[in-house]
Amino acid sequence: MTPEKLFHELLGLGLNWEVVESRFDQKSGTVFLEIRETARLWESVRGPKDTSVATCYDHTEALTWRHLNIFQHRCEITCRLPRGKCRQCGHVFRVRPPWEGLSTHFTKEVEAFALLLMREMPMSKLAALVGETDTRLWRMLFRQVDAAYAEADFSSVCCVVVDEMSVRKGHEYIRVFADLVRKRVLVAAEGKDKATWVKFLEAFEQHNGHRHSITQASMDMSQAYQSGATENCRNVQVVFAKFHVIQNAHQAVDKVRRAEVRLGGRGVWESLHKSQWLWRKNPENLTELEQERLARIQDKNLGTAKAYQMRLVLQDIYRSASAVIAKRRFAVWCRWVRWVARFYKAKGNLPGCDGEAGANDRKPFGGDPGSREVGSDQRVPGRIKQRLPRDQTQGSRLPFDDASDHPALLRRRKTPLPPILIPPKTAKNHGKRLFQFRLKGLGRSKIELAESQPVLYDDSVNAENAAIRKGHL
Repeated sequence: MTPEKLFHELLGLGLNWEVVESRFDQKSGTVFLEIRETARLWESVRGPKDTSVATCYDHTEALTWRHLNIFQHRCEITCRLPRGKCRQCGHVFRVRPPWEGLSTHFTKEVEAFALLLMREMPMSKLAALVGETDTRLWRMLFRQVDAAYAEADFSSVCCVVVDEMSVRKGHEYIRVFADLVRKRVLVAAEGKDKATWVKFLEAFEQHNGHRHSITQASMDMSQAYQSGATENCRNVQVVFAKFHVIQNAHQAVDKVRRAEVRLGGRGVWESLHKSQWLWRKNPENLTELEQERLARIQDKNLGTAKAYQMRLVLQDIYRSASAVIAKRRFAVWCRWVRWVARFYKAKGNLPGCDGEAGANDRKPFGGDPGSREVGSDQRVPGRIKQRLPRDQTQGSRLPFDDASDHPALLRRRKTPLPPILIPPKTAKNHGKRLFQFRLKGLGRSKIELAESQPVLYDDSVNAENAAIRKGHL
C-alpha cells in the first residue's frame, strides 16, 4: 500500500476524492497532502437552489486546511476545490469538501481536538500548543457556538438559575441564565436589572421555550431578580441559592463578632482578637491550633460562638434526607434564632457583659488594647485617631493642664466663655448696644459702645456673634 492510499483510508475520502500526492518538507517540518476530486463526484453533486444536476465549471486557487499532526510534524491538506454550475438556473457554487469544518482553515478533526482543550486551558496556551494564532481559534469557537446554539431546543426547560458575572472593570456585568436539570447555559444577557428577564424570555421563546413553563428560578436575594421573575412568569417559584443564604449567615456571624469585641466585657477582646477567619471555616477545615482556640472560646458563652453554631446548623439543614425534614428543621431553626434575638434584645447586652465589668472596666470600642475608656464627661469616640495613652489608669480623669501632653481634640477649656447678653431692642438703645463678654487680655467684662453712626444688626444671636468675630464690635 502506498502512502497516498494509506492517507486516503485514514481521511475517509470515499470514491469522490483521492490523495494524489504526499510529501514532507524537511526544512519546515510539515507534511503536505494534496487531494483532488474524481469524476464520480458530479454524480452526487446537486445545485444548492433547485437541487438540479450540476457540472464542473472551474477550480479555485489552491486552498490549505490545517489537519492533525502526523507524529510530531505539522500536517496540511491542499486542494483546488471544484466549482459547479447548475444546468437549469446557471448558478455557480463551490463544492464543500468532506474534511472541512465550520472554519475555512481547519479540518473537522482539528476543531474537535481544539474544542476539547478549550474547556481546560486558556486560549493563548492552546494557540502555542497547536501552532496557530489565537485569533483563528476564537473565530473557530464563535462559529461552533453559533451553530450549536441555533439548533438548541428549550422546550423541556422548567428550572433555571440566574446569576451575574463581571466581564470587565467598571461594573460591567452580564446575566447568565442556565438550565439546572441539564446543566447548560441558556442565555447570557447584559445588564443587572429586571429588564434582563425580558431579554431572556425573548431568546428563550425563540428556541421552543415557554415563559410559563418555568416553575422554579434560583437566584440571589436581589429585589430586581425577584420582580423580573414574578412579573413575567406566572408559575415561577423563587428559590434563593444556597451560596447567598450561607453568605448572609457568614455576614451575620461577623457582625455579632464585631459588636461583641466593641461592647464585650473583660476578657472578650483577648478571646476574639484576630478571629475573623476562624468563624468563616467549617469545623472539619480547622487546624489543630484553631480547634484548640475555638474550644477555649466556646467555654466562655459568647454570642459569637452561638451565632457560629446557628450558621453550622443552617448548613446542615441543606443535607436533610427530604424536603419535609428540611422544612421542619428550618422552622425549628427560625424559632431558635428569634428566641435568642429576643433574649439579648430584652437583656440589652451581649453575653460576657452582664456584671463582669463596670463602666470603667470595660474595654473601649474598636478593641484597641492601647486605649482606655474615661468618664462619662470625657467619652472618646471609638474610631477617633487620637487614642488615649496606654498607661492611663482605667476610670481615672485625664489631666488637661498640660496642653503639650494631649492632642487639642481632647482638651477642655479651663474657663468657658460666658454667654453673650443681648438687651431687648427699645427706642432708647436703638443706636447703642450693651454687650457683656469677656475680652481676652483685659480685666474689663462690660464695655459700653457709643457709636457716632449706629450700626444696625439683626436681632439673632448668630448675627451678633458674627459681628464680634469680624471686629465690628
